[in-house]
Amino acid sequence: MCIRDSYFDRAISMQIFERMEKQMDGSSTVDEFIKVFLQAEAILKQKVLQIDKRLRDYQKQRAEAETKLEEVRKKEKINNYGIMEGSTLTVTILEAQNLQLEHLRNPLASVVLKLEEQVQNTQNSRRNENPLWNETFTFDVKTGVDDLQVAVLVKTTYDEIVVGRKSISLKDFKDQQRHEEWYDMRDENHQSMSSFRLKIAIQWINSRVRYLNDVLNKWEEYIRGQHEEKLEIANDLNELYTPFPILRPPNGPDEIERIRQRNNDLEDGRVKLNPRIVNSKQLHNANWATYIFIIQALMINFYRADHLSLCIPLYYFMVLLSSRLTPKALRFSKLLIAISVGNDILWLIVNSKHWWFSAHDPGDCRAQQGIKRFVILFSWLQLLLKGVLFTIYHKLDEVFA
Repeated sequence: MCIRDSYFDRAISMQIFERMEKQMDGSSTVDEFIKVFLQAEAILKQKVLQIDKRLRDYQKQRAEAETKLEEVRKKEKINNYGIMEGSTLTVTILEAQNLQLEHLRNPLASVVLKLEEQVQNTQNSRRNENPLWNETFTFDVKTGVDDLQVAVLVKTTYDEIVVGRKSISLKDFKDQQRHEEWYDMRDENHQSMSSFRLKIAIQWINSRVRYLNDVLNKWEEYIRGQHEEKLEIANDLNELYTPFPILRPPNGPDEIERIRQRNNDLEDGRVKLNPRIVNSKQLHNANWATYIFIIQALMINFYRADHLSLCIPLYYFMVLLSSRLTPKALRFSKLLIAISVGNDILWLIVNSKHWWFSAHDPGDCRAQQGIKRFVILFSWLQLLLKGVLFTIYHKLDEVFA
């Protein structure tokens, strides 16, 4: 249906009319219509408020994770086994099922854990075929090569006997997420026991930097999802107002357009840099190094045409000022630096010796000889500065990563 050259979803109007209380002749009053309309509007606006509340919470959680990541990045050291120093494995023994023995009824059971010469064990459970423990243990992991050894012991009158074993490889937990699974236990002959199993939760933190990066990515996904949901509600509000423009609030279209623009920015990558990047030392270093570089490049270009070097700072500030400074843009900047370094080396090989000893050239005056030597020195200095600039851009890329 079209009203004043604007299209709207007819179903929205039908839903409003269906919710209205009808009189004896099937008609409805204007007051009843306004009541139902305002109820629908209030529900949608309430959803927007709920999303805003969740967004504030998610953004707070993300900011805390960013702060932790910045601290951990400075301290974390990786050992020869590819895991961080101080890596930990957290194991929670939850419960068992079908612990049935022919000679013992409702035995007292405990679980013993062993990893890299460390041994820990649970308390004895209550006498039950389905014992519960819910006890948590932490192990220091130095190599990550050894399996976690799990053994279930049952207490008899005179001793404790092993009634089930299980070896669990740490490779299954490299994603650093918490895994909660049932494990079928094996007897002393390594044969699977028919129904006896143990429920264990395991999480291995082998790199806090990678772990916190994963956490940040999840918060970004949550935030993006909330923005998309908010956009859908904004579209619903727009469809609600379209057939009844007189009921549209003055700031309604602006708010809807703002939400849409925010969603488009998220899709295109034109989002404002988050505080962790804006306030980072790496970004300030990159800005100052680029300022110095552009001054030096301009001085060289007075006598030697080196437009490729000028493209590097111009491209960097273009993407920075347009809020498109992304890892992809930084990698392209590093590529420009690498190409220009190759160009500089080739130019210096061809011209440096000839220009430096141009005093023997009768066509050059003394001023030209000085300028040529000045350009040679600054070209070598520019090579060094490009190496520094490449390193600074690389460190800034790591902050984005």
